[in-house]
Amino acid sequence: MTTTPPLDNVTTLVSTHYSVTYPRSNLFLAIGVAFGICGMQSVRY
Repeated sequence: MTTTPPLDNVTTLVSTHYSVTYPRSNLFLAIGVAFGICGMQSVRY
């Protein structure tokens, strides 16, 4: 089965929450995206 892992959804929610709460703090958003990419890579391979 190729389904979206719950961790990806949590990462999206966290990154969205931080981007809304701290608009000027793009570091959290960058970290969220980085973890999301790493998670997708680890799931694919």
